[in-house]
Amino acid sequence: MSFKKKKKFKDDDTVVGVAVETSNGGSNNKAVKPAASSATAPKPIQVVLLLMDPNSRRFELLQLEFDSNKALVSDVVRQVQSSATETTLRNLSYGGVCDQDGNEMIQSLKLSHFCVGNEIVMAIPMGMTGKATLKLAHPILSDPKVADMLRPCGVKIKRVMKPEKQMEKIAEEDSTETKKVTPPTSTSKQIDVSKTKSASKTQTPSIFGIGIMTLLFFTVLRHIRVTKKIESGDVLLPGQWKSQCGIWDVLPELGKFCNTESSSTLEMGRDGTLRYFTKNSADGEKRESWTLSGYAAQCSESSDQSECATGDVDASSATFVKDGYYWYVELDGKRTSLGKDVVQDFMSE
Repeated sequence: MSFKKKKKFKDDDTVVGVAVETSNGGSNNKAVKPAASSATAPKPIQVVLLLMDPNSRRFELLQLEFDSNKALVSDVVRQVQSSATETTLRNLSYGGVCDQDGNEMIQSLKLSHFCVGNEIVMAIPMGMTGKATLKLAHPILSDPKVADMLRPCGVKIKRVMKPEKQMEKIAEEDSTETKKVTPPTSTSKQIDVSKTKSASKTQTPSIFGIGIMTLLFFTVLRHIRVTKKIESGDVLLPGQWKSQCGIWDVLPELGKFCNTESSSTLEMGRDGTLRYFTKNSADGEKRESWTLSGYAAQCSESSDQSECATGDVDASSATFVKDGYYWYVELDGKRTSLGKDVVQDFMSE
């Protein structure tokens, strides 16, 4: 690692010296000896500060020396503006400093509380946590070239977990926008493929579940409509029907919910005929017990076609009316009294 002596300012009495190492695919620094410490001065704290830009993935290593009696953790962050050589890293805002375990240091405390010397610390980009910063630093700290570069300085890198083949994206959230950290190009394709596969596997059961729920909803709705008792003024249009058991007629094995062996049906046919069906309790076969034909049905069955009106004859609709204690059905303007069985099975009280 090469060194660069830092010019000392009047208000910079906590800093003894600084050395710089940048990384943008290669190293190009001039070597200069570090500042010599006084014989009577306390032993300075030497740290290597790792700066990282989550967006461009550029990083820089700075070797700093601080007065162990005076330097605070916040002094480490303040040195970035005057020591960083990369413009993007120098202009980036940092919220604090963390160690190699991702533990954030309290900025108001002395640096000596956290560092003894010859240690590597990481500047935390604003909006990120110490743990997120550690994840971002994993590929750098696990690089053997970086370890070899720091070894002559006496800095030891703690053993870090091997970076996953598919490096996860680290999101930085602030009040206005979310910035995403994208992994290197070589691994981004693998991440996209895995995400696409997992997304397709997740979407398939979701779509299937939505379809089942939709089908179930309309089935229940249909069941309610056909089993609801008829009120006075209700109309049955051609093709509509009423059933005592509803969908349970289609699922006789679930007969515990309704007696499908003797359930009855009231149907308004498209031919204009109102039919009442019952089931034989012996064999459960459906049979027609009562019918009432409208004008359209009578016309179609008539042999004398001259009696029918000119043009198409629309199938009639049946209107149910309660008059006093009795129920009637009106079909083509004619009122017919309903039988006791029909009233008992389908009419409301």
